[in-house]
Amino acid sequence: MRQFKILVIASVAIGVSGCSNVMTPSTQQVACRFDPGGQRSIRPCEAQFQASALDVKLKATVLQQYGAELGISRQKLIDVADKTLNTVAWLRDLCADWNACAVTVEAYNERKTKLVAIEDNFYALASRAEALSKAATKKSLDDPDVRELANRIDVQMAEADKLAVRR
Repeated sequence: MRQFKILVIASVAIGVSGCSNVMTPSTQQVACRFDPGGQRSIRPCEAQFQASALDVKLKATVLQQYGAELGISRQKLIDVADKTLNTVAWLRDLCADWNACAVTVEAYNERKTKLVAIEDNFYALASRAEALSKAATKKSLDDPDVRELANRIDVQMAEADKLAVRR
């Protein structure tokens, strides 16, 4: 367990430092009729995707470990991780649309906000599963807190499915 925590901390530190680099605005521009001045800064889509995908995979490991200890079905835990990882891929696709000037600033921001919310909620689910696993709980779906977490996982999957339909 200690090695796992060290790996997660090191990976998150690498991911965070990588994110600070990939989030730097690009100086490369593309002509875009949607933007003031007719120019749009190109975003580093692949680098952002790789950092986010790594973060989701690390949190999926945490959620699967602690969620299973709490009695949540392994298949449900795998499905929510997969659906969340899909939203990260859709965010990469949205970034590519941005770079191709195929989306307005408003449409980009609206969709990005929804996709990032799915990712952020996934991290919160993993943290909650870990906290419940370490707490004095029945560690089964009979516990109201565990049941609430399982319900939040269902909502997470439904929200991700809604975004998939709009793609």
